[in-house]
Amino acid sequence: MMKTLTVEFKTKKYDVIIEKDFIEKIGNEVAKIYKNTKISVITDENVFDIYGEKLKTSLLKSGFDVDIIVVKPGEDSKSFTVLESIYKKLLSFNLTRGDMIIAFGGGVVGDLGGFAASTYLRGVDYIHVPTTLLAQIDSSIGGKVGINLDEGKNLAGSFYHPKKVIIDPNFLNTLDDKYIKDGLGEVIKYSCIYDENFFNQLLEIKNKNQLFENMEDIIYTCCSIKKEIVEKDERDRGSRMVLNFGHTFGHGIERSTNYKYTHGEAVAIGMYNITKRSEELELTEPGTSEKIKAILNNFNIEHKLPNIVVEGILSSMKYDKKNISGFINLILLKKIGEVTIKKIKSEEVYSFLGGNLVKKNIVLIGMPGCGKTTLGGEISRKLNKNLIDMDIYIEENEKRTIKEMFAENENIFRDAETKYSEKLSKKYSHIIATGGGIVKRKENISHLRNNSVIVFLNRPLENILSDIDTETRPLLAEGKELLKKLYNERINLYKEYCDLEVKNIGDIPDVADEIIEVVLDHERELSRSQMMA
Repeated sequence: MMKTLTVEFKTKKYDVIIEKDFIEKIGNEVAKIYKNTKISVITDENVFDIYGEKLKTSLLKSGFDVDIIVVKPGEDSKSFTVLESIYKKLLSFNLTRGDMIIAFGGGVVGDLGGFAASTYLRGVDYIHVPTTLLAQIDSSIGGKVGINLDEGKNLAGSFYHPKKVIIDPNFLNTLDDKYIKDGLGEVIKYSCIYDENFFNQLLEIKNKNQLFENMEDIIYTCCSIKKEIVEKDERDRGSRMVLNFGHTFGHGIERSTNYKYTHGEAVAIGMYNITKRSEELELTEPGTSEKIKAILNNFNIEHKLPNIVVEGILSSMKYDKKNISGFINLILLKKIGEVTIKKIKSEEVYSFLGGNLVKKNIVLIGMPGCGKTTLGGEISRKLNKNLIDMDIYIEENEKRTIKEMFAENENIFRDAETKYSEKLSKKYSHIIATGGGIVKRKENISHLRNNSVIVFLNRPLENILSDIDTETRPLLAEGKELLKKLYNERINLYKEYCDLEVKNIGDIPDVADEIIEVVLDHERELSRSQMMA
C-alpha cells in the first residue's frame, strides 16, 4: 500500500511516495507533474544494468523522449570532471530549462544529479528516485546536493529540492548486505536523536526477513523524522545540525581510510565513539553508548574506531560544515531520543575527542627478547604509524653496528642511545621500540616521555629464555645467565619508568590490540582530567 508524505517549506513543497513494485508506474507518476517530453535520466552502471530498461520502458510508455546518462558507481563520480561530462551530454540532448532530469540511483547519483539539475542552465526541475536504503531514508529529502573536493566530501554544493521523491523499497532486494548496513547506520541515527520507541522497535528485529518485512514502515518513519527536522531549518543553520550526529567522526573515518567504510558504517562508528566520550565527560546519560553498541551489534555493524592516523580525522574537521568561524558544533546525545548541540572552539576538538585516538608516540620498553620490535611492527600496521627500531636507528645514524660500539666501549653505545633518545623526543605519532638497556640512564626516559606513552612489555623470564638467541645480541655474549642477572636488575626500573604495563604472553595480534586499548584508555583519562579541570 502506498505511503505518502509532503515536505513543505515557505516557497517549495514536494511529495514523497513510498510503494513496492512502483518502477513500472513511474512514467504515469512523472506525467502528473511534468507536461513536456524530454527527460534526462542520470544513473550509474550498477543501477542501469538491473533497472535501466524497466525505467526507460515505463517512461517511453508515458510518451517521454528519454536519454540516459550512465556514470561509474562510487564517490569518485562526485567530481567536477564527471559533472562537466554530464553538462555536455545534457547539452547534446538539447535539454532546456523547461525539461526534466531524473536522478535514479543511490546517494552519489542523487547528490550528483541534483547538483547538475541545480546548476545546468541555472536550474532544471528534477525527480529523485533513490535506489539504496541510505538514499531513500536520508539524502533524498532535504534538498542537499553537491560534489566532493580533494579536501573532503560535499564541499561544493547547494540546496535544491526535487519536484518529487519516488521510493520503491523493492530496489533494496538487489543490494549487497554491506549497503543495507550502510543505510541502517543512518536509520539507527534517526532513532538515537529523535525516537526512543523507534530505537526499541529496531532492537526487536532479529534477522533479515524481519527487517525487510518492516522496511516500508522503517523508511516512512525515517522520512517523517527528517521531514519534521528539515522543515524547521531548510538551510542547515540551526536545529537541522542534529542530523549530523556521528558525522564528525564518520566523515573523518571515511576520508582517512580512503572510503573503506561506507558512509553509514562510518557514522555508526562515530555515533558510538562520540557517545562513549560524552558519557565520560558526564554530558550523556550513563549506559547510552552501550545501548548504541547493542543495536549496532544487533545488525552486525562495527562499532570500534578503526586504528587510523588521528591527523586524518582532525584534518577532515577543518573542512567540516559544522566548523563555523573557528567553532565546531558537536552533536551529542543527552540520552536515546534526545539530542543537544555543544559548541566548542576548533582548537579544543582534540581535547574533547582525542581520548578515542592514539596521537602520541608509543614507546615500548622491556627486556631483550620481550617482543618490542615484533609487537611494534604489529602496532604500527594496525595504527598506520611509522615504526622506529631504536637500535637500527642508532646504527644508521652512527654508521657503525652496535656490536662494533660495544667492542670498543659500552659507554659509546650508551652515549649514542642518550643522544638519539633526545632526538626521538621531537618525533610525533610514531611507534618506538627501544633497546633493553634504555632504562640504565634516567635521562633517556625523560627525553622519550615527551609526546609519548611508555609501555613496559613484561614477558615472563622463562619465555624470554626459551625464545631469545643470545648469540645475536652483543650484551648477552656471556649467555643466558647474564640475561637472568639483567632481568633482576632492570625489572623494577621498567615498572618505575613506564606509564602502562602489558604482559606479553598471548598471540602477537591480540597483545598488540591490548596495548592499543590500554593506551587509548590512558589517553581518555588524561583528556577527561584536562577537560574537567
